[in-house]
Amino acid sequence: MSTPTPQIDLDQWTEFCANLSPFENFALLGLILENPSLSLSILQNRTIVTEGNVRRAEKWTMTNLRRALKIYCDNYKKHQVVAGSKFLETASPFVKAIAPFLMFELNAPVTAMIAYVIWAIGYGLDKWCGKYSAKEFSGEGEYSGDLTPNKKKAFFRLKYLPPIYEKVEDEKAYPLVVYKAQIMVPAETTGDVRVTPGADLDSITISLRTGNKHMFEFIDAEQKRIIGGEAKNVYPNLVEGSNVLSLVAEDLTMKALSV
Repeated sequence: MSTPTPQIDLDQWTEFCANLSPFENFALLGLILENPSLSLSILQNRTIVTEGNVRRAEKWTMTNLRRALKIYCDNYKKHQVVAGSKFLETASPFVKAIAPFLMFELNAPVTAMIAYVIWAIGYGLDKWCGKYSAKEFSGEGEYSGDLTPNKKKAFFRLKYLPPIYEKVEDEKAYPLVVYKAQIMVPAETTGDVRVTPGADLDSITISLRTGNKHMFEFIDAEQKRIIGGEAKNVYPNLVEGSNVLSLVAEDLTMKALSV
């Protein structure tokens, strides 16, 4: 994707987005994704908040929000953005610094990324940085399923990205206060499993591919909680060792150890 052209004035776009509500900027993200060459002059006469625009923005978040959020969280603390009359003055340097970077990283129009950043600031995404940050678990437990034997002692080292779930007030329900989901991104779990020496890693991989269920459960050595889940994909990781599997899963269960 090309760099911002002279026709795209980042200051003007930032000022325009700064005067919209967070929800309007979210809808604007969807509108620009559908119309990448949309100019400010044309935008003045367009309806921003439509169901189609919101749905497109929601679809974009499903596959891009984690990366966009990480970039946002890595950078927002470096800028002192304040609300009120000073908002545009303090937000503009941050937007102009991060929006072009997001454009290249996510292959999206820079104007859409301006809308995203202003939405992120207005929606308070800085609160998500800790809430949805990656968590790491490791410990000893069991890998089980339709295997021979059906349970294998194993050591686990997993990186877990919790599901992102945020809701907003449904404006259509007014005067009733009713909430609806705005952001839903599934959990992601990746990592490595060291199974019993001599285990046939190919047979484990093939077993899962033929439709069998594979489960795992272990005690996290640091937090002393029982971590469990269902494997979605496994494959030999010979770089880590001859009896190591790379594992992909979705959400995890976490239970306190019984006293």
